[in-house]
Amino acid sequence: MKDLQIIICNTIFLFNFLFSCINSIEVELWGECYNIEETLILDLSNTELSGEIPQQIGNLNNLTELNLRLNQLSGEIPLELGDLVNLTYLDLRSNELIGEIPNEIGNLVNLEYLYLYNNQLTGEIPNEIGNLNNLNHLFLYSNELSGQIPYQIGNLVNLTSINLYNNEFSGEIPTSIGNLNNLLFLDFGNNNLEGEIPNQIGNLVNLVELNLKSNNLNYLIPNSIGNLENLSYLNLRNNQLVGTIPIDIYNLQSLTYLSLRNNQIEGVISDQIGNLINLEYLYLYDNNLSGEIPNEIGSLVNLVHLYLYNNSFNGMLTDNIGNLVNLTSLDISNNNFSGYISNNICDQGDSTPKLEYNNFCPPYPLCLTTENIGEQSLSDCFICEEGYVVDCNLNNECCLENWLGDGFCDDGNLPLNCNLICYQQEILDCQECSIDFIGDLNYDLIVNIEDVIILLNCALGDSNCSSCYDIDGNEDINILDIIVLINIILN
Repeated sequence: MKDLQIIICNTIFLFNFLFSCINSIEVELWGECYNIEETLILDLSNTELSGEIPQQIGNLNNLTELNLRLNQLSGEIPLELGDLVNLTYLDLRSNELIGEIPNEIGNLVNLEYLYLYNNQLTGEIPNEIGNLNNLNHLFLYSNELSGQIPYQIGNLVNLTSINLYNNEFSGEIPTSIGNLNNLLFLDFGNNNLEGEIPNQIGNLVNLVELNLKSNNLNYLIPNSIGNLENLSYLNLRNNQLVGTIPIDIYNLQSLTYLSLRNNQIEGVISDQIGNLINLEYLYLYDNNLSGEIPNEIGSLVNLVHLYLYNNSFNGMLTDNIGNLVNLTSLDISNNNFSGYISNNICDQGDSTPKLEYNNFCPPYPLCLTTENIGEQSLSDCFICEEGYVVDCNLNNECCLENWLGDGFCDDGNLPLNCNLICYQQEILDCQECSIDFIGDLNYDLIVNIEDVIILLNCALGDSNCSSCYDIDGNEDINILDIIVLINIILN
């Protein structure tokens, strides 16, 4: 029996000797052994790791890349990570890490990429972050980080991308941000930052995207923002910015996206807005802007969205709105626009524009529905007495309402000189008869039973008629025209 116990013990010892990591040569991490000297890259991303990051990971002092993203790692970032002084790439994103970013992170002076986003990290960014002057990407977004953005962030002069979006940072944006003149992308959105946007932001002349949305910034937009000639995306929405839109902003000819919505900006849109020829998305709604929309807005032919609602714009809507043929969404509701809407609005791209709650006067362009027009204040409009409608020449003249759809084309050329062609009921009266398809009364390039029904309704007096319905040309519309039309279809 004693011999058996000795055999079992020796077997266990031999098993542990053969299958355990070699002290001072190897490190065991998550059940695997890694050679301390030879392990340069450790990529265990998306491998369902759980639990805490072992402190022993700090022994892999030759490691240059550590990738543990997309796991279920929990607990705090171990201080021992600061021993990996040769790291150039550290990726702990999309785990369940808690606690603060350790000060020891500042030891990683060779680090170029630091990804800690999509965790539950708290506390402040340590000042030691400023030691990482080789850092290229700093992504800390979607955590619960708080406090001020450290001034030392300005030491990271090689940064091209910094993203602190969706945290709880407070205080002012440090002026040292202006040192980062290699930045291409800056996102401080969805935080509690306050005060002014520093003038030094204008030093970031290589910047392509700037997002400061959803903070408590409460001063003027700095003129220096006009220096960012490479900027294509500018989002300052959901703040408390005041003053006017700086004239320098219209220098940003590379802009494709501009959002200043939901601030307290006042004043007018400058006619220099026509310089922004690459703009595709313009959001200025929920401000205190006023004045007329400049004609030059018609130069923005690449616009897809134009949202100006909930302001105090006034005057007539520029005819040049019709140039915006690529629009898919136009909303100018809840302003003080007045006068007549030009037929040019039918040329812009949005078939369902929102125009309600203004002071637009009838008659309205035929392309607009009652839903598009919505409720309008007509107190300043020229209104005809009952039985009359406004002349489409918009010269404050009135025409008899019963002339609409009476079979005569009232286009201003008849002796009585009334123009009614802006009314739906007058369309049939003024349509030219089809030469190639005689009897094509609904203009669908086919002569069939549908045209017979239209003609029958006309002959019975149930609908408006047009001279085009006089198929036999005897200047009278009756059963004979129906017979001729049926013969055309049969033949």
